Amino acid sequence: MAQNVTEIFRATVPSAGLVLKARADIAGKREAFERRIREDSPDGGAALLTEYSANADCTFNFEGGDAAKDIPFAAGGEPVKAPPAFFETRCFFRGDFTGTGGRAVRDVRVEHRMASVADAFNFDEGTLVGTLDFVNEPGRFRLDLRISFADGTERTVRLEFTVVSVKMNVARDYTEIVKTIDREKPNIVRAFLSKTFWGAALDREGEPDGKSWYDILVEVFDYYEGACRRIAGNPHRRYLATDDWRRADRVRRWTPVLADRYNRLGGDARERERFRTERLVAESDTPENRFVLHTLKELRRRLEDFGRRLKDVPEVSQPWKDGISDRALRLKRLAEHPFFRGVSRFEGFRQQSLVMQKSAGYAQILTAWLKLKSALRPGGDDIDVGYRPISTLYEFWCFLKMRDCLKERFGEPEKEEWTDRTPDDVLDVRDLADGETGGDQLCKIDAAFSDGARTILLSYQKTYPARDGADGETLAGLNPQRPDIVLSISEGESVFTYLFDAKYRIWVKDADGREIDASPRAAIDDMHRYRDAILYRLGKTELKHEIIGAYVLYPGRPEPHLCKEYDESIRRENIGAIPLLPGHLEQLERRLGEILGKRDAHAHLDGTIPTRGTSAFVDGIAGAAEDLTLYGTSHGAGSEKSAWVEKHLLYPLPCEEAEGKGILTEADARRKRILALAAPPRGRRTADVEVFFITGVERVSREELAGMGYPKPGHAAYWLFTLKR
Repeated sequence: MAQNVTEIFRATVPSAGLVLKARADIAGKREAFERRIREDSPDGGAALLTEYSANADCTFNFEGGDAAKDIPFAAGGEPVKAPPAFFETRCFFRGDFTGTGGRAVRDVRVEHRMASVADAFNFDEGTLVGTLDFVNEPGRFRLDLRISFADGTERTVRLEFTVVSVKMNVARDYTEIVKTIDREKPNIVRAFLSKTFWGAALDREGEPDGKSWYDILVEVFDYYEGACRRIAGNPHRRYLATDDWRRADRVRRWTPVLADRYNRLGGDARERERFRTERLVAESDTPENRFVLHTLKELRRRLEDFGRRLKDVPEVSQPWKDGISDRALRLKRLAEHPFFRGVSRFEGFRQQSLVMQKSAGYAQILTAWLKLKSALRPGGDDIDVGYRPISTLYEFWCFLKMRDCLKERFGEPEKEEWTDRTPDDVLDVRDLADGETGGDQLCKIDAAFSDGARTILLSYQKTYPARDGADGETLAGLNPQRPDIVLSISEGESVFTYLFDAKYRIWVKDADGREIDASPRAAIDDMHRYRDAILYRLGKTELKHEIIGAYVLYPGRPEPHLCKEYDESIRRENIGAIPLLPGHLEQLERRLGEILGKRDAHAHLDGTIPTRGTSAFVDGIAGAAEDLTLYGTSHGAGSEKSAWVEKHLLYPLPCEEAEGKGILTEADARRKRILALAAPPRGRRTADVEVFFITGVERVSREELAGMGYPKPGHAAYWLFTLKR
């Protein structure tokens, strides 16, 4: 598809001799964004604007560089509010550096936590160029440019802007998704590696985790380090009184007692006598100073450990790793300051310390330490944090909403198992890589519900391995399959499986150019792939299709005519799509109600589309010789009787029951040449008829059939058909 790439943003920073331009294809995106906002807030208001700022005086331009449209910005001032220029799309950046104050620019590098962002830019002969893709990562973005001048000086220019989404109202829908997940599983929404960031609030009551600890440290480090230096230069000391024995000519302060004693002594005795006095000694080994030294050593230890974890993680940029080492070294030097040499180990405070609460430096240390002991909650502006890709968060939120629907119908789950990839308080290097690649798997969850007669299992991130599979196992074909959400309904020995796959994608315009919220065609095609690829093994050689229906969950608002089309597709082939966003759960609730309202195998399998070859075989042979065909039903996968039939290729049919119903006489039994065995085991949808050749038939008694190993024959006599596949 042809792109319409135009200039969307320009920043001019005179003090750095910089003109930075951004170009992207945003055709129709601003209109789609405004439409999305106005659907929730008809007047739009501030939600239609985004913020732009910098750490230096500059001008911003959103009109293709027209100087008359420049918007001035003063460093430290309020951000410029303007319509969005950056969307979830690919952006091309170019920065031209002309130098300033007679200083030529020698080098420019982009500093970012993610190596992929830093490496995306290249500087050559005064020009910096780079490309960034913001797909799945709306939020605030910081572009830090470290400029090295020819005279050896350096400075950093920081530009900040907002990346918005056209797929959902970020201010409302995205925020609700993040808060819902955080309430369910605190800390899981955040990622150490992310292009963009969001504001978070400190929660003193919550439990911190590894990622939040480092994000908070970055925010408070300079503040904390400055307080430590202030304490080392002007520390709090306590004064202790010590006994000091002095001659009379060295006593500085005569108390009445000392004077009386001196007067009673005479002659040379006054010169020889030593008088006891008290001297105040300044003591640095106070609980407050012990606490400061404790925080220095603890933060240094954790930084060094953090640096070791990141050492071999290529997704983290080298300047960021160097920054961690540099901070640890600065703390080490502070802890080795001469002032701290006489400070002993911290063993806690015996009582509240007014010094820690009110004294300059100490109060700042305590504040920073309490922040580092806090958890983070979405919303607020205390700390900037990164979130996992929105596509991952949307998948998890969809699972939580489906689980809520089942809770409303069946109550709390009888059993719920979470398999976390890593504990909440550990920063695993796999977390770092996944945050960048989008291959994020938060955890695996199985929630089991029951209504007495059925067991309903809702699974998140269920994996079907690519293997041959043993009898009774589900498997994939050549490649493993991992749909987002699987719903399995067990009734007796039958299992009916439906899957739901969340796709953070929408098709904004239809063939007539109308703006709509629709599931992309490719996403629906994926549902056909899942249904064909996920199988169930019955016996040693036979495979059945596992999935009855498959549905896309996409972040759209319900469009009446589209919902009608999807309903028709589900009715026709049980493949379709369901719009799902906060405040728009009705389509999901209706579809789940229809599935859970089916009370038997016939209801689940009604409308099944059988494999063409199977139908042709049965219709061609059985239809041509109807009286030669015997129609029977299986007992369901996993039953002992079905297993016996599969193993021995023998099919028993009660004589009394058949003759009593007028269906099968002895003559008819001996004429049958074909067995069409219907109602597939475990409710498998597409292979609903199995066909066998009948090579012989004999009448056997109950005792004879039991002697062959047939489980619990209940009739006096049977027609026993010998089968051949």
